[in-house]
Amino acid sequence: MFFEDWQTNEKYKDAEIRLSLLWDCDMKGFDWNESRSAVVERVVKLGVMSDFYAAFRLYGGLDNFIKILRDEVRGLNRQDISFVKAVFHLNEDELHSVKKAKEREIALGFKPSDLPGMEWVW
Repeated sequence: MFFEDWQTNEKYKDAEIRLSLLWDCDMKGFDWNESRSAVVERVVKLGVMSDFYAAFRLYGGLDNFIKILRDEVRGLNRQDISFVKAVFHLNEDELHSVKKAKEREIALGFKPSDLPGMEWVW
């Protein structure tokens, strides 16, 4: 796996998640655990290597990061999902983001991406 060295990697051992990833959050009293799905989503979408290693440590390891990613993160687009599948070896159908998108399609009766000008939407 791509990040299998997360515990021994010396280059990123003191890394912290860049607060610029959470630019729209009030960091005074920010609850990193309560906001874990938003933090993990931002790391996946906008993070650099140091953000990933910092998130692994913050959330108790690679397996816990993947669990949050799989079970809680909702806002991944197609590009993010492709990245997650390739890097973390996850099946698309086990991702919460994909399940929610399929539920939305069923409720609407169509895919939002079928509308003209909305090709970018999940």
